[in-house]
Amino acid sequence: MRRPRLLVLVVAVVVLGGAVSVLLPGTADAPNPDDSRARVAVPAPAEKDVPAPPSENVSGVVTDINVNDTGILTVAGKTQRNGSAENVAVAFWIDREPAESVSTETSAPPVPEPGRFSKAVQLREGPQEVCAIALNDAGPDAVLGCEKVMYRAQLVEGKMIIADYGSGATPRLGIAGEGTPLEAAQRVAARAKEWEEATGIPTIPAFDYIQTVAQASPGSDGDYSAHTSREDLDTYLAAIRSVDGLLILDFQPGGGHFMKQVVQYEDYLRQPDVGLALDTEWRMPWGVAPATIIGYATASEINEVGEYLANIVAEDNLPQKAFVIHQFRAKMVRDRAAIVDRPELATIFHIDGHGTKQLKRTVYRQLLPGEEFYAGFKLFFDEDTGLMTPLEVRDDLARIPAMVSYQ
Repeated sequence: MRRPRLLVLVVAVVVLGGAVSVLLPGTADAPNPDDSRARVAVPAPAEKDVPAPPSENVSGVVTDINVNDTGILTVAGKTQRNGSAENVAVAFWIDREPAESVSTETSAPPVPEPGRFSKAVQLREGPQEVCAIALNDAGPDAVLGCEKVMYRAQLVEGKMIIADYGSGATPRLGIAGEGTPLEAAQRVAARAKEWEEATGIPTIPAFDYIQTVAQASPGSDGDYSAHTSREDLDTYLAAIRSVDGLLILDFQPGGGHFMKQVVQYEDYLRQPDVGLALDTEWRMPWGVAPATIIGYATASEINEVGEYLANIVAEDNLPQKAFVIHQFRAKMVRDRAAIVDRPELATIFHIDGHGTKQLKRTVYRQLLPGEEFYAGFKLFFDEDTGLMTPLEVRDDLARIPAMVSYQ
């Protein structure tokens, strides 16, 4: 009979609420005169309110933001917890997506002062919004600050442009005009690959494409310069894009001004893979026929073009553009020290001139620009006395050039 009485006990506990009456079974040795069952009152456990975890407030400010040349953004600032300076974990979000922090010399060591922080994150190229968030494990997170930043990678840092010079107008202007545009693009891409394999330096194939050509006669406007076909230009641009290369528009203005010609090609210059070159040899005083003297340009004229091109890059959030200035004598660029270095541009002083290897090395060393600028170097298939090899260019010149072109 024990099994049924145990069942009654369980059912009674379940059915009764509040103060629970539990029926305990009696025994034969201790009979109860009133009842064979003793009634015992057992209090129900009191319900307890679970206290909410204490809420804490975190806050802070961003005191400094810096972006370096490789796209590492470093943010420094102060954090607080409940109004007191305290170290709080800080995370980054880029364009409303979480981004992992990176270690740098600036961000890696702990900052000894309580609440001080310095964190870094790798940006992608282009415009983006970066937010620093103070993380709170006992309450809401706090936005320390958001900043719209633009990271523009350096075009030729640690790389080299390998270009063929010429135009679709005629192969006599340079090797880029030999064969079809697609053949020319594939040829310069193969050459760039050979350079990369030989030197270990990543390369970018390119056309240094002559869009305006100096002329022996003044023409109807008297400037001794003629524009080549836009149809040819479009075809060459499509061809160099097929090998992931660049097209650098080259201008030979004769007696005209560079800006007068350059602005006519703004629709091309607003494209991300089109750069600009100024051929100072063919910038003549008004009324002087090209090739009768060696031309020249002034710093003010070059700066005018540089500012115009940099503004295009900034306005359209474009990648850094190649800005090439051709030169093989010091007097070809007057007041060169006054030329402005602009972060939107990879300004390359392209040192031309043909001759022996020793002569080319000497001229290159003499015309090297300051470290804020890049240097370029030209190789001539026919006019050079002994064509320098990729390894000779890398190892024998005073500085590794950022651009090498062939003519």
